[in-house]
Amino acid sequence: MIRKFSINLSNYSKIQVQTLKDDLFLVNLNDQVVGKLNKQKAHLNEWIYSKDALPHRAFSVFIFNTKEQLLLQQRSGTKITFPLFWTNSCCSHPIKHDKSEGIILESYQRVLFELNFDLTKYKHSQKLVQKVLYRAKYDENWGEYELDYLIFVKLHENFNCFKHNKDEVLDVQWIDRKNVQEFVRDTDKVTPWFKRIVQQTEFEKWWESYMRDDKKSFADNSIIQLAGE
Repeated sequence: MIRKFSINLSNYSKIQVQTLKDDLFLVNLNDQVVGKLNKQKAHLNEWIYSKDALPHRAFSVFIFNTKEQLLLQQRSGTKITFPLFWTNSCCSHPIKHDKSEGIILESYQRVLFELNFDLTKYKHSQKLVQKVLYRAKYDENWGEYELDYLIFVKLHENFNCFKHNKDEVLDVQWIDRKNVQEFVRDTDKVTPWFKRIVQQTEFEKWWESYMRDDKKSFADNSIIQLAGE
């Protein structure tokens, strides 16, 4: 039985607090849906590090341009977890769909909300590359315990004019594959999921294979457990 956890939210952005009412998909370690849990509770360390804890579903979108660069975003300073941290192009949770096709659709909707950029015309290039499982603390109250779908999308042009949602995204930048390891190693604030994906998986190989349309080199969508807390 899931306990009721509470925390004082008065010091947080009202816009961000409103999103805590969403219900997320709880899954077991084989990525089978076993129920739903309020987003607030799912991100409290009291739940994440309890004996009954289960991960929730998430997605991480990686957007590439024709220069084979990856779009990074810096999370808004009003975010409840990991504010001002650099991360991959877009990260969030499916709340309506529990199948991969629906999860990808929700990821496109989230990109439109955060970056004001419509990915639907690039859907033929989409690829669910891998699933990863990780757990990480942000501070004494908040953290993450996610089974994360890694979704790659390739643009047809070198798009630079992102009118991003300032409540969600502070800044964006493109990065070359040869610089990504140095970036996550030397940048002060990088989200734990992005850092571990880069450092603990064959991320750069996936990146290169994806840009070459070498589908035989992609992972098999099994679940990689990332080391950490």
